[in-house]
Amino acid sequence: MDLWSLVQIMVRRWWVVVPLLALTAWCTIALTDSIPPEYEVDGAILLVGPGVDDELAEEVGTNNRLLQLSGSLGTVAEALGLTLQSQATRADFDERGLIPEYVVGVDSRSPIMQFLVAGDDPDTIVATMDALMDAAEDQLTLRQDELDTAAEDRIEVQRISTDNEPTPGFGSRRRAQILLAAVGLLVTMASAIAVDALLYFARRRKSSDDGDALDDDRDWSDPDDDPDAATELSLFDESLLTALEEQHRGRPDRSTLTMDTPADAGGVGRRISEPVGGPERTA
Repeated sequence: MDLWSLVQIMVRRWWVVVPLLALTAWCTIALTDSIPPEYEVDGAILLVGPGVDDELAEEVGTNNRLLQLSGSLGTVAEALGLTLQSQATRADFDERGLIPEYVVGVDSRSPIMQFLVAGDDPDTIVATMDALMDAAEDQLTLRQDELDTAAEDRIEVQRISTDNEPTPGFGSRRRAQILLAAVGLLVTMASAIAVDALLYFARRRKSSDDGDALDDDRDWSDPDDDPDAATELSLFDESLLTALEEQHRGRPDRSTLTMDTPADAGGVGRRISEPVGGPERTA
Protein backbone atom coordinates (compact mmCIF):
# COMPACT_ATOMS: atom_id res chain seq x y z
CA MET A 1 0.00 0.00 0.00
CA ASP A 2 1.43 3.34 -1.03
CA LEU A 3 0.90 6.73 0.55
CA TRP A 4 -1.80 7.80 -1.91
CA SER A 5 -3.85 4.66 -1.20
CA LEU A 6 -3.58 5.34 2.52
CA VAL A 7 -4.78 8.93 2.04
CA GLN A 8 -7.74 7.70 0.00
CA ILE A 9 -8.70 5.25 2.74
CA MET A 10 -8.42 7.97 5.41
CA VAL A 11 -10.66 10.28 3.38
CA ARG A 12 -13.14 7.55 2.53
CA ARG A 13 -13.41 6.47 6.18
CA TRP A 14 -13.41 9.97 7.64
CA TRP A 15 -16.15 9.00 10.08
CA VAL A 16 -13.59 6.69 11.70
CA VAL A 17 -10.57 8.98 11.38
CA VAL A 18 -12.05 12.21 12.76
CA PRO A 19 -13.34 10.80 16.10
CA LEU A 20 -10.10 8.92 16.71
CA LEU A 21 -7.97 11.99 16.00
CA ALA A 22 -10.15 14.04 18.34
CA LEU A 23 -9.77 11.37 21.04
CA THR A 24 -5.99 11.36 20.50
CA ALA A 25 -5.81 15.14 20.90
CA TRP A 26 -7.90 15.04 24.08
CA CYS A 27 -5.84 12.24 25.61
CA THR A 28 -2.59 13.99 24.71
CA ILE A 29 -3.63 17.21 26.42
CA ALA A 30 -5.34 15.63 29.41
CA LEU A 31 -2.68 13.08 30.26
CA THR A 32 0.35 15.31 29.71
CA ASP A 33 -1.14 18.07 31.86
CA SER A 34 -1.10 15.63 34.76
CA ILE A 35 2.68 15.15 34.39
CA PRO A 36 4.44 17.46 36.86
CA PRO A 37 7.14 19.74 35.43
CA GLU A 38 10.78 18.98 36.01
CA TYR A 39 12.57 21.82 37.78
CA GLU A 40 16.17 22.76 37.12
CA VAL A 41 18.69 24.98 38.86
CA ASP A 42 22.27 25.73 37.93
CA GLY A 43 25.19 27.15 39.83
CA ALA A 44 28.93 27.68 39.54
CA ILE A 45 32.02 28.26 41.65
CA LEU A 46 35.32 29.94 40.81
CA LEU A 47 38.68 28.68 42.09
CA VAL A 48 40.97 31.56 43.05
CA GLY A 49 44.69 30.99 43.65
CA PRO A 50 46.91 32.72 46.21
CA GLY A 51 48.30 36.18 45.58
CA VAL A 52 51.89 36.92 44.71
CA ASP A 53 54.36 38.73 46.87
CA ASP A 54 55.02 42.44 46.53
CA GLU A 55 58.14 42.07 44.37
CA LEU A 56 56.42 39.77 41.89
CA ALA A 57 53.35 42.00 41.93
CA GLU A 58 55.51 44.90 40.84
CA GLU A 59 56.88 42.82 37.97
CA VAL A 60 53.45 41.70 36.68
CA GLY A 61 51.99 45.16 37.36
CA THR A 62 49.13 44.04 39.67
CA ASN A 63 48.46 42.24 42.93
CA ASN A 64 44.85 41.38 41.99
CA ARG A 65 44.49 37.64 42.53
CA LEU A 66 41.75 37.42 39.87
CA LEU A 67 44.22 38.72 37.32
CA GLN A 68 46.81 36.13 38.37
CA LEU A 69 44.73 33.02 37.70
CA SER A 70 47.02 30.12 36.93
CA GLY A 71 46.37 27.45 34.34
CA SER A 72 46.84 24.83 37.05
CA LEU A 73 43.54 25.89 38.62
CA GLY A 74 41.74 24.16 35.75
CA THR A 75 43.47 20.93 36.65
CA VAL A 76 42.38 21.34 40.28
CA ALA A 77 38.79 21.98 39.14
CA GLU A 78 38.88 18.84 37.01
CA ALA A 79 40.12 16.77 39.95
CA LEU A 80 37.34 18.13 42.16
CA GLY A 81 34.78 17.32 39.44
CA LEU A 82 35.90 13.70 39.30
CA THR A 83 35.53 13.44 43.07
CA LEU A 84 32.04 14.95 43.09
CA GLN A 85 30.90 12.63 40.32
CA SER A 86 32.17 9.48 42.00
CA GLN A 87 29.78 6.74 43.09
CA ALA A 88 30.66 7.29 46.75
CA THR A 89 29.65 10.95 46.65
CA ARG A 90 26.39 10.20 44.82
CA ALA A 91 25.57 7.43 47.31
CA ASP A 92 26.13 9.88 50.16
CA PHE A 93 23.75 12.38 48.58
CA ASP A 94 21.15 9.66 48.14
CA GLU A 95 21.38 8.62 51.79
CA ARG A 96 20.89 12.26 52.86
CA GLY A 97 17.68 12.50 50.81
CA LEU A 98 19.24 14.68 48.13
CA ILE A 99 19.25 14.23 44.35
CA PRO A 100 22.16 12.04 43.21
CA GLU A 101 21.54 12.61 39.47
CA TYR A 102 23.36 15.95 39.22
CA VAL A 103 25.74 17.14 36.51
CA VAL A 104 29.19 18.66 37.07
CA GLY A 105 30.81 20.55 34.21
CA VAL A 106 34.55 21.27 34.24
CA ASP A 107 37.20 22.35 31.77
CA SER A 108 40.88 21.70 32.38
CA ARG A 109 41.66 25.14 30.93
CA SER A 110 39.18 27.01 33.17
CA PRO A 111 39.01 27.48 36.97
CA ILE A 112 35.18 27.52 36.86
CA MET A 113 33.07 24.55 37.90
CA GLN A 114 29.43 24.40 36.81
CA PHE A 115 26.62 22.39 38.39
CA LEU A 116 23.16 21.41 37.19
CA VAL A 117 20.48 19.74 39.33
CA ALA A 118 17.03 18.66 38.11
CA GLY A 119 14.08 17.11 39.91
CA ASP A 120 10.40 17.31 40.82
CA ASP A 121 10.78 19.11 44.17
CA PRO A 122 12.20 22.66 44.03
CA ASP A 123 13.28 22.62 47.70
CA THR A 124 15.24 19.39 47.28
CA ILE A 125 16.90 20.83 44.17
CA VAL A 126 18.11 23.92 46.03
CA ALA A 127 19.35 21.81 48.94
CA THR A 128 21.27 19.56 46.53
CA MET A 129 22.90 22.56 44.86
CA ASP A 130 24.07 23.95 48.23
CA ALA A 131 25.39 20.53 49.19
CA LEU A 132 27.35 20.28 45.93
CA MET A 133 29.09 23.61 46.50
CA ASP A 134 29.82 22.68 50.13
CA ALA A 135 31.24 19.34 48.98
CA ALA A 136 33.52 21.11 46.47
CA GLU A 137 34.88 23.42 49.19
CA ASP A 138 35.33 20.53 51.65
CA GLN A 139 37.19 18.41 49.10
CA LEU A 140 39.45 21.33 48.19
CA THR A 141 40.23 21.97 51.86
CA LEU A 142 40.88 18.26 52.44
CA ARG A 143 43.35 18.07 49.56
CA GLN A 144 45.25 21.17 50.74
CA ASP A 145 45.33 19.91 54.33
CA GLU A 146 46.87 16.63 53.17
CA LEU A 147 49.60 18.67 51.47
CA ASP A 148 50.14 20.91 54.54
CA THR A 149 49.55 23.96 52.41
CA ALA A 150 50.15 27.25 54.20
CA ALA A 151 47.19 29.56 54.66
CA GLU A 152 48.64 32.24 52.39
CA ASP A 153 49.17 29.69 49.61
CA ARG A 154 45.76 28.08 49.66
CA ILE A 155 43.23 28.07 46.82
CA GLU A 156 39.94 29.66 47.72
CA VAL A 157 36.42 29.16 46.35
CA GLN A 158 34.04 31.90 45.28
CA ARG A 159 30.42 30.96 44.67
CA ILE A 160 28.76 32.28 41.52
CA SER A 161 25.00 32.59 40.96
CA THR A 162 24.08 31.06 44.29
CA ASP A 163 20.65 32.72 44.40
CA ASN A 164 19.26 31.08 41.25
CA GLU A 165 15.67 29.94 41.57
CA PRO A 166 14.52 26.58 40.18
CA THR A 167 12.90 26.98 36.77
CA PRO A 168 10.26 24.54 35.50
CA GLY A 169 11.20 22.46 32.49
CA PHE A 170 8.69 20.73 30.25
CA GLY A 171 10.98 18.35 28.41
CA SER A 172 9.37 15.20 29.83
CA ARG A 173 5.91 16.58 29.08
CA ARG A 174 6.81 17.32 25.47
CA ARG A 175 8.28 13.84 25.03
CA ALA A 176 5.07 12.31 26.39
CA GLN A 177 2.97 14.45 24.05
CA ILE A 178 4.99 13.39 21.01
CA LEU A 179 4.75 9.73 22.03
CA LEU A 180 0.98 9.83 22.62
CA ALA A 181 0.35 11.70 19.37
CA ALA A 182 2.40 9.18 17.39
CA VAL A 183 0.62 6.21 18.97
CA GLY A 184 -2.79 7.81 18.37
CA LEU A 185 -1.99 8.48 14.72
CA LEU A 186 -0.86 4.89 14.17
CA VAL A 187 -4.01 3.54 15.85
CA THR A 188 -6.15 5.83 13.70
CA MET A 189 -4.55 4.68 10.46
CA ALA A 190 -4.75 1.02 11.46
CA SER A 191 -8.42 1.38 12.41
CA ALA A 192 -9.29 3.07 9.12
CA ILE A 193 -7.55 0.34 7.12
CA ALA A 194 -9.25 -2.42 9.16
CA VAL A 195 -12.72 -0.90 8.79
CA ASP A 196 -12.21 -0.38 5.06
CA ALA A 197 -11.14 -4.02 4.62
CA LEU A 198 -14.06 -5.37 6.69
CA LEU A 199 -16.61 -3.35 4.74
CA TYR A 200 -15.10 -4.48 1.45
CA PHE A 201 -15.33 -8.19 2.35
CA ALA A 202 -18.83 -7.74 3.80
CA ARG A 203 -19.95 -6.10 0.55
CA ARG A 204 -18.53 -8.94 -1.52
CA ARG A 205 -20.15 -11.55 0.73
CA LYS A 206 -23.53 -9.87 0.46
CA SER A 207 -23.31 -9.70 -3.33
CA SER A 208 -22.47 -13.41 -3.48
CA ASP A 209 -25.33 -14.34 -1.16
CA ASP A 210 -27.82 -12.26 -3.16
CA GLY A 211 -26.77 -13.98 -6.40
CA ASP A 212 -27.17 -17.46 -4.88
CA ALA A 213 -30.63 -16.60 -3.51
CA LEU A 214 -31.77 -15.34 -6.92
CA ASP A 215 -30.64 -18.56 -8.59
CA ASP A 216 -32.46 -20.71 -6.03
CA ASP A 217 -35.76 -18.84 -6.53
CA ARG A 218 -35.90 -19.38 -10.32
CA ASP A 219 -37.98 -22.18 -11.96
CA TRP A 220 -35.78 -23.31 -14.79
CA SER A 221 -38.63 -25.38 -16.33
CA ASP A 222 -40.48 -22.13 -17.00
CA PRO A 223 -39.17 -20.24 -20.09
CA ASP A 224 -39.90 -16.97 -18.31
CA ASP A 225 -37.30 -17.86 -15.69
CA ASP A 226 -34.84 -19.47 -18.12
CA PRO A 227 -33.65 -16.87 -20.64
CA ASP A 228 -31.74 -19.50 -22.66
CA ALA A 229 -34.82 -21.72 -22.97
CA ALA A 230 -36.96 -18.74 -23.95
CA THR A 231 -34.52 -17.84 -26.70
CA GLU A 232 -34.47 -21.39 -28.10
CA LEU A 233 -38.29 -21.55 -28.08
CA SER A 234 -38.49 -18.26 -29.93
CA LEU A 235 -36.11 -19.54 -32.60
CA PHE A 236 -38.19 -22.73 -32.95
CA ASP A 237 -41.41 -20.76 -33.48
CA GLU A 238 -39.75 -18.53 -36.09
CA SER A 239 -38.48 -21.59 -38.04
CA LEU A 240 -41.96 -23.12 -38.13
CA LEU A 241 -43.53 -19.90 -39.33
CA THR A 242 -40.91 -19.51 -42.09
CA ALA A 243 -41.60 -23.02 -43.40
CA LEU A 244 -45.34 -22.39 -43.61
CA GLU A 245 -44.79 -19.15 -45.48
CA GLU A 246 -42.56 -20.84 -48.06
CA GLN A 247 -45.24 -23.50 -48.73
CA HIS A 248 -47.82 -20.89 -49.63
CA ARG A 249 -45.38 -19.14 -52.01
CA GLY A 250 -45.39 -22.03 -54.52
CA ARG A 251 -42.76 -24.30 -53.09
CA PRO A 252 -43.35 -28.11 -53.45
CA ASP A 253 -46.61 -29.19 -51.94
CA ARG A 254 -44.96 -31.69 -49.73
CA SER A 255 -41.89 -30.91 -47.79
CA THR A 256 -40.40 -32.04 -44.60
CA LEU A 257 -39.48 -29.61 -41.85
CA THR A 258 -36.59 -30.75 -39.72
CA MET A 259 -35.48 -28.82 -36.62
CA ASP A 260 -34.14 -29.24 -33.12
CA THR A 261 -36.42 -28.71 -30.17
CA PRO A 262 -35.27 -26.59 -27.25
CA ALA A 263 -33.56 -28.41 -24.42
CA ASP A 264 -35.87 -29.39 -21.61
CA ALA A 265 -35.22 -28.85 -17.89
CA GLY A 266 -32.88 -31.83 -17.91
CA GLY A 267 -30.76 -30.29 -20.66
CA VAL A 268 -31.89 -32.81 -23.37
CA GLY A 269 -33.18 -31.76 -26.80
CA ARG A 270 -34.41 -33.77 -29.79
CA ARG A 271 -34.52 -33.50 -33.57
CA ILE A 272 -37.99 -33.79 -35.23
CA SER A 273 -39.14 -34.06 -38.85
CA GLU A 274 -42.70 -33.09 -39.75
CA PRO A 275 -44.40 -33.21 -43.19
CA VAL A 276 -45.65 -29.88 -44.36
CA GLY A 277 -48.47 -29.37 -46.94
CA GLY A 278 -50.80 -32.37 -46.40
CA PRO A 279 -50.92 -35.69 -48.31
CA GLU A 280 -48.74 -36.29 -51.34
CA ARG A 281 -50.40 -35.59 -54.74
CA THR A 282 -50.64 -38.28 -57.49
CA ALA A 283 -50.61 -37.67 -61.21
